[in-house]
Amino acid sequence: MNGRRRETRNLKLLSLNVCGLKSRLQHQEFLDFISDFDILVFSETKCDGLDSSQLCDSFDDIGFVVKTLNRHRVSNHRSGGVAIAVRKHLQEHVYFHDSDSQCALWCTISNVCTGYDKDILLGGIYIPPEGSRYSTIDLFDDLETSLVDNMRTADPYILLTGDLNAYTRVNDDFIEVDFTDFGESVADHFVPPKRNSQDQHRPNNYGYRLLEFCKAQSVFILNGRVGRDAGTGMLTSNNSSVVDYFIGSSCFLPLVSEFFIAPFDAMFSDVHCPVCLTLTTQTDNDVTRGDSDTTKPVLDPTQVGDAPKARRRDPTQSQSFTDALGNDYIVGGGGFDIAIFS
Repeated sequence: MNGRRRETRNLKLLSLNVCGLKSRLQHQEFLDFISDFDILVFSETKCDGLDSSQLCDSFDDIGFVVKTLNRHRVSNHRSGGVAIAVRKHLQEHVYFHDSDSQCALWCTISNVCTGYDKDILLGGIYIPPEGSRYSTIDLFDDLETSLVDNMRTADPYILLTGDLNAYTRVNDDFIEVDFTDFGESVADHFVPPKRNSQDQHRPNNYGYRLLEFCKAQSVFILNGRVGRDAGTGMLTSNNSSVVDYFIGSSCFLPLVSEFFIAPFDAMFSDVHCPVCLTLTTQTDNDVTRGDSDTTKPVLDPTQVGDAPKARRRDPTQSQSFTDALGNDYIVGGGGFDIAIFS
């Protein structure tokens, strides 16, 4: 390894519905809190193109670059939206994608700064509540399509996060298979640990659709499965529901060194709690501290099972899901605007 010593480090991610990003950035307590992380994913940012200069300056002051997905380029009533902010010393290894998605902002985290054998495709998501002005079940089709489109030229690990307004309770997000029917051992396959949740809401339409999405894409809800939240499934919104998620490929489960729901703080959000994820990474250099040298990744998470490539769901295979949804869809939407500041 040319004398280089492999160093284990952590990559810290924060996911939070801020219900208006600009106002939060006015509080020093909020700035101090988010400065402890490497990658920030904010949902319901309520920004438009006119906010670019202020956002750029605010994040630059604390050492981040930021990209936003805005519901409208210019609007008298700002709503929705997603933002991803990345520490400046990592920006060389984080690549933002152009996308037509209305609900997801995508970037690729290079394996140079994680030591994994593949890149990570990170999606920041916001899906408005069922029954609200811009809500539509079609946003999950939008999410699935944009995921597939962003994986056409690569086979990365998938990590999704944001406020999906989906009640899933503890319903399965994977298809249970009796491997003995095929003469195989369970030990030869990845079987996710049981997921817990304190949310007592019955799954809603969005929840059923999210669970179907997870099954189709072979990704798993991390809430209630890993870190401090394992076996618990803490509430993330209004002290009554779990709607803010991290969702990832199977490889992420053993690589999570910490996952927890931080206490609610009215300076950070209207009703949402911060969701915090720390991934164990390993590289041959000091990339996570700003060293731009690139070397071969050394950590192979495929030892615990590799998720298949993303694929579009076949609706003919999901009749029970369609029956569960019913016909009471709320249709809305509108064009979104993407802006990047650095």
